[in-house]
Amino acid sequence: MTVRSRGDIPDRTLLELGRQIASAKKFYEIGEKLGFNKTELQHIEHRTLNNRKDANIQMLSRWKASQTSGPKAKQTLKLVWKSLQDASKAEQTEDEEKEKVSQEMGVNSTSPSDQRREQVNAVEPEDMEIFRNSDSDGDKSGEDIDLCGGSPSTGEQCSVALSVNCLSLAWELGKALRLDDDVIVGYVAPPDSAAMNKLALQLLKKWWKRVGSQEKTVLMTKLLQDYNIQDCNAGHDEISRKICTTPDLLDFSQRLNLAASEVVQVMSTCVSFPPTSIRHIVLQMLQEWVRRGGTRQRLLEISQAFHFNDAADKIATEIERHPGFLDPFSHGIIDHDGGELKLDELDMRVSIPAGAIPKETRSMVTLRVPSCCLSKIPLKDGEVLITPVIECSFTQELLKPATVALPQFIHPEQHQDDLRVSLYTKLGPGTFGHRSVLPNTPRGFHISEDVVDFPTHHLQQCALSSSNFRGVQYTCEVHLPLFMTPSQKSTLRICIAHPCNRYPAEMRRRQESLSEPFYQLATVIKFSLESKEDDLKLLCLSDSEKVQETVPVRGLLKGECNTLDFELMSSPDEGGAKSICLRIEQGTSTLAEQHMPTSMEVEPDYGASQTFGQIKFASDNMLKVLSGVVCAIKDARDLGYQLGFSHSTVEKYLDRADSSGSSVSSSGFREMLCDWRRCVRPNEQVSKLRLALEKAGLSYASEVLLPEI
Repeated sequence: MTVRSRGDIPDRTLLELGRQIASAKKFYEIGEKLGFNKTELQHIEHRTLNNRKDANIQMLSRWKASQTSGPKAKQTLKLVWKSLQDASKAEQTEDEEKEKVSQEMGVNSTSPSDQRREQVNAVEPEDMEIFRNSDSDGDKSGEDIDLCGGSPSTGEQCSVALSVNCLSLAWELGKALRLDDDVIVGYVAPPDSAAMNKLALQLLKKWWKRVGSQEKTVLMTKLLQDYNIQDCNAGHDEISRKICTTPDLLDFSQRLNLAASEVVQVMSTCVSFPPTSIRHIVLQMLQEWVRRGGTRQRLLEISQAFHFNDAADKIATEIERHPGFLDPFSHGIIDHDGGELKLDELDMRVSIPAGAIPKETRSMVTLRVPSCCLSKIPLKDGEVLITPVIECSFTQELLKPATVALPQFIHPEQHQDDLRVSLYTKLGPGTFGHRSVLPNTPRGFHISEDVVDFPTHHLQQCALSSSNFRGVQYTCEVHLPLFMTPSQKSTLRICIAHPCNRYPAEMRRRQESLSEPFYQLATVIKFSLESKEDDLKLLCLSDSEKVQETVPVRGLLKGECNTLDFELMSSPDEGGAKSICLRIEQGTSTLAEQHMPTSMEVEPDYGASQTFGQIKFASDNMLKVLSGVVCAIKDARDLGYQLGFSHSTVEKYLDRADSSGSSVSSSGFREMLCDWRRCVRPNEQVSKLRLALEKAGLSYASEVLLPEI
């Protein structure tokens, strides 16, 4: 390995070095040589969920970024490399001796280091540029529990608890849940005073061995005084008998300056915990964590990191079913024989070949398309995404490359043989790799009319980009309100965006807040840009008017979404009926043009009475009767789910001051029904309400409402 200066240290050298750090012990040894302290290294491990590959890359990247002296960086890296090589030679000598003994005994074996070398050699290094971008790690969905899959149920929590069979693992799980040390110790502390005394005695002995010979007398005297023990000759037993409760234990460990992890370590050796007790402890920790806002998505990540495959599979299934989780999502079990993850509705596929992960490894792996995918990839200037961004829970580097097939946004006329694209892959927290890929080559990409496939060793996050901005097909989505008020003008809502950003967050928030009539997608127009400098002109033309808006092209290239409202001069008597022409221009070029008719219902007077047989919409009286018929909180919840509301939204409606453990809040239930009505066309309200009642098992309510319906 040749190192010239800090600036000349190639990223591939750091990757090669990271592959040699195969154990936690070696990670801490190398980290200390690079100048990290134990706390910093523990923080890196916790943040990467103890994934060795991610932890190695983050540690080495941080070290490189912090170096200011070229000669010093050079010398440090040489020493680290030499220590790794010396350790490898020593290990090889030991393995050779073991192999010699095995041959003499007639045993054919493969040494552990040989197995590791075979795995390392199986990975064909990817020649890529590596850079850091910590902004990509922000979690935009943390404020909304539904966007994180909702809260895990008791059954899901129990499935995690059943996977924990020892106290040390329970401790590690508590740390992954980010519970305070005192909270974890409080759950695992022995329930009876005799066991507590025994634990205190062992902690005292551990502390006594650590204290220097010159300090023992002074520190013991102070400890006796702290516990008001007058007999200076009293031994450890006398002090340990003072420790009877959990608060006593926490205070005692602080006086001895023992970390909570040390307390749990000693506890696991001197106190007997049957598996049922350990699982009960874990369940208590999980319940406390959920009470503090823990989500399914986070519990899934933790279960995967601990290889709780059965629990992870159960949680992932519930995330897929959760109505408030918007990201396309799938999951499956991957082992040494390989496997496949698919999102059929988006024509996405990740094929992992046999031998891509080590033998005896079996993992529950997830695949998703994040909502804010454009902000996830730190593109270089002049590049645009040509595929969606995918995220996979497979954070380790594969021994053999997977084949990824994604929908692509390049116009078919731009599929030239000399098309150049770039592959972006996430290597660890805040660390990305970038390399150029060529068409129709073994390590390149293959493109068809709708799909592009490419190989990669890294699946944590990846996407393809191109500097050919003219080839990307952008989208112009036209939305119409479901109805308009008698005083409202006919309105078009138009969203112009990168194809990855099909449903802008601002529009979603406005829809969910119900601050305006619900909008529905009417048509999608695709177009390509002619210039990176000229802004777009969006024109809406009808027989009697012309409305024009400007769309900044630079924001569009960066992935920003532009939402524009066009008010059309039509009266309620026309029912919003009008024929319009929508045109997108850039400079002197017309990028797209489409003619379309518009027609919207006028919002009815919900307070007006309707005669039997002439019921056309869900009137105020109908909703009032329904809120009087459905009283049980379970029935109201089930109906809310069938009407399309998420779990947390239903709870906001029904958890009111006038509700009880069994009876629903009448005002909240009626508010939920009224808000649902705002999201449905008037002429579809009655049929959709009847269907929702039947699916919720409330057919009796339909019969009561039959005179209305």
